[in-house]
Amino acid sequence: MKKRLLPMTLALALTFALFVPAHAESFNPATRESVAVVATCLDTDGGEISFGWGTGFFVGQAGQDPSYLVTNHHVIEDFINYGAGELHDYTINGQTYRGRTKIRVYYDSSTYEEAYVVEYAENKDVAILKLDGTTNLRKPIPLAVPDDSVVGSVAFAVGYPGLSENLFAGATTSWGISDVTVTRGAVSRLLTTQGTGQAIVQIDCDIKHGNSGGPLVNAAGQAIGITTKSVSNTSGEQTNYAVNISEAITLLNRNGVAYATGSGATDPGTDSPVDPEPTPGKSNTGLIIGVGVAVVAVIAVVAVLLLRKKPTHAAPPASSASGPSSPAFAPTEPPRGAIPAGGAVEAWRLQCQSGAFAGRRFAINGQLRVGRDPARNDLVYPSSTQGISGAHCVLRLQGGTLWLEDLGSSYGTFLASGQKLTPHQPVQLRKGDSFYLASQRELFQITGKGGV
Repeated sequence: MKKRLLPMTLALALTFALFVPAHAESFNPATRESVAVVATCLDTDGGEISFGWGTGFFVGQAGQDPSYLVTNHHVIEDFINYGAGELHDYTINGQTYRGRTKIRVYYDSSTYEEAYVVEYAENKDVAILKLDGTTNLRKPIPLAVPDDSVVGSVAFAVGYPGLSENLFAGATTSWGISDVTVTRGAVSRLLTTQGTGQAIVQIDCDIKHGNSGGPLVNAAGQAIGITTKSVSNTSGEQTNYAVNISEAITLLNRNGVAYATGSGATDPGTDSPVDPEPTPGKSNTGLIIGVGVAVVAVIAVVAVLLLRKKPTHAAPPASSASGPSSPAFAPTEPPRGAIPAGGAVEAWRLQCQSGAFAGRRFAINGQLRVGRDPARNDLVYPSSTQGISGAHCVLRLQGGTLWLEDLGSSYGTFLASGQKLTPHQPVQLRKGDSFYLASQRELFQITGKGGV
């Protein structure tokens, strides 16, 4: 009997081993169900003008229909630059049209719905969008903040690159779940960029225009980044990058958006304590392998004991290996209220006290955007001005109240007291108030038409 027991035990151990993946590095096809095309356009009474598209992916509670998406800021940049959805007059080829910019989320080439901006960070290249309701056409993807242990591991870039829709391919469908393009590579390194402090994941996955905003996922199907750009030199060498998912988690936390982690468990109503900052998440692959190896080891030990001594009673049933659900990521502060552009036209003036525009005054009618990029600003700084971002800040007049908002600038917008504004958190200004950009060299004061 003992001689037969050892081969049987070894056979059982080998059977368990078959269920332990040696390398769980294949793509999880369920990931495709989280992505969609994010397109921007200008919709006017004279027709529609498409700006282009990128990719976005849904986040939310596991098992529930999602309504929030993550994408790159530059995917929706034209929407922001051309009025951010406010009704405006546009002059096109000498003809004036009235309309507004829109963001559309496409589930296939003919099925879409409109999305709205919750918050964005230009210097991090991240944006959070929201549908008017929920959708059952896509599912949320779990998130995992990468740490140094992921360097060298497999990664997949998922999205809708425009090159895949070329005439040669001649696909009969487009922009659906089955049309998602997946490229495989590895995580090369994690880094932080100078100046902006943006957390980035360097990868060797092949990405193209249109991949922007799509998830970079690990073998467990968790989003660890947001594919964003490729950099090449004159020799044709190319390096690809994704924004670290931690940058998106910061915005999700700030706006009270629940999202699944690797365990897939979230509950915004939980009373469990939550860390205010994102914590590293890892793939379950190591856990699966570890459990499998442990099972084999236990069987081997039991076999040895059985060969030494015949059991006098049956072994107790094994306890469950599953632990309690992970706590939810609750909001770290309440959602901010958006301050829309426009409002009553009043005698508000921006008086430049020092810096590039010293001595000059500008009217504030509706909104006044300030920065170095001429395509995105009303008050355009010389490109050589130090400390001023491409889109630095905006003044918005609403119903007789003036608001100042930092647009995620690199060196900050400050009140006269020295208080640095939190990006995308508007503060109210009154006539006589002062503020400066980056340093007091660029100092402004709010005045009326005839002075303070």
